[in-house]
Amino acid sequence: MIIVYISIALVVLALIYLGVSSIRTYKKSQPVLHDLQETANRLQKQTESIQNETTRLSATQEKIMSDVEYKKKTVQETIEIAKETPETLKSFKEFIPSKKQERAAHRVRG
Repeated sequence: MIIVYISIALVVLALIYLGVSSIRTYKKSQPVLHDLQETANRLQKQTESIQNETTRLSATQEKIMSDVEYKKKTVQETIEIAKETPETLKSFKEFIPSKKQERAAHRVRG
């Protein structure tokens, strides 16, 4: 019978030791878990910051691309108009009297 009481006492002591060990392990792991949680939070904030910056950069890039396209189109239109200038000047040349015609007009008048 004594063996039964000693066995029960050992089981109780083992359970008490298990509880105490569990509490110690829990207390020791709390700071580590807290540090891990803080690290996860910092990583999440950095990820959000990077995503926001990526969004801003994409918007800025889109604006720049649009502006470049507009300016490219404007320059191309200006070049096209400049290419048409000689033809336009030729058509105006018909309305400008030549020097021979001016002399003849002065002689007729005067």
